[in-house]
Amino acid sequence: MAETDLPVVLIVDDSEFVLELYSALLEETGWKVETRTNPFVDAAELSAMAPDVVLLDLGIPGVEDGDLPFLVRSLRGGSGRHVVLHSGRTEDELRQIAGACGADGYLCKSGDETQLLDLLESHRPGGSVP
Repeated sequence: MAETDLPVVLIVDDSEFVLELYSALLEETGWKVETRTNPFVDAAELSAMAPDVVLLDLGIPGVEDGDLPFLVRSLRGGSGRHVVLHSGRTEDELRQIAGACGADGYLCKSGDETQLLDLLESHRPGGSVP
């Protein structure tokens, strides 16, 4: 499959380790990966990347929970792309935050690669969103 045919995921996390780990895993499983440490991505840059899914860390310094509705809307853009939150917070906290800010899903940072892959597969273009 040509790289242009691959689904694109944008991973936003302040941890270079997480970015490298997730990038390696997702590239091996058929995703084109873009990474950023800053969630405030310019609209033109976001459009050029054309991510199908954005995986957004909640622990980025300078980003408060109150910023999340705006941030989720801006990362989604007009394209309807999926925005999924990921964090070391509890599942109950993440579920509540995702619902309140309009995110399409959430993932606890548990180190379980299968959960990450399953979640992204459910948001892959043409896939079924839970």
